[in-house]
Amino acid sequence: MTLRATNRNIIPSEVKRSDTKCHPEQSEGSAIRRFFSTTGAAHRAAVQSLWDGLRPQNDNHRSRMITKVKGWLGHILDLVDAVRFDFKNPHSYTKFRMIQSLKQKSKSKILIEAGTYFGVTADRCSRIFDKVYTIELNQTLAQKAIYFLEPRKNVTVIKGDALKVLPKLLELNGTQNVFVYLDGHVCGPMTSYGDFPGPAVEELKTLSSYREKINAIVIDDFRNFGVEKNFPAKSTLVKVAEDNFPNDRFDISIHWDQLVILRKS
Repeated sequence: MTLRATNRNIIPSEVKRSDTKCHPEQSEGSAIRRFFSTTGAAHRAAVQSLWDGLRPQNDNHRSRMITKVKGWLGHILDLVDAVRFDFKNPHSYTKFRMIQSLKQKSKSKILIEAGTYFGVTADRCSRIFDKVYTIELNQTLAQKAIYFLEPRKNVTVIKGDALKVLPKLLELNGTQNVFVYLDGHVCGPMTSYGDFPGPAVEELKTLSSYREKINAIVIDDFRNFGVEKNFPAKSTLVKVAEDNFPNDRFDISIHWDQLVILRKS
């Protein structure tokens, strides 16, 4: 079920490059030429190398740079909101920092993500996990994610329903020390769902059969349970987690809009 890129021009709409936009080297080229004319060869080579590293090489590279900047800005806003005790829905980079911390605590090696969206979380996690599987039901989002994640050779994008794909991945030989990130519930006009708009309860029941392989589970958007249409109640989600991941082996907590299930060390 793994998809391959079929359209090299598909990227998230908010980071598409305008055909009429000036290239960055055009706006700063004169200053660089003046610097080169008055600086030694060694300095010129060093500055040229730095400039080449910062300058977008293509649309995919540019989208990554924009995502990185937006991620840090969002993280800063989250820190400000936390200080003001006005914290609700973390930005994506804050969520990644939380994944990074839990990954270290749980000593997980493989990430399985349900709900790829544009692939930003999978992209960030590819740098800290040995292998990343990310599952997306929506065909359009899956294609966009494939293009965006193409440089990440340890990432596999799978088009399908997470409830059906999760068992197949966890049954693979070598799938051990797994971190499962459940973000596949419907959350906007572009997202899709299978039999359940909020499938986390059924996903937890499925994952319980593979407890020995799983070190950590995170369910995102906890605030939406019991609020969004056809989402199970928060109490139901917590009870299913407690019933299927016993407290003598797992810690269960709520942290910054996420339900966290962490294997005890």
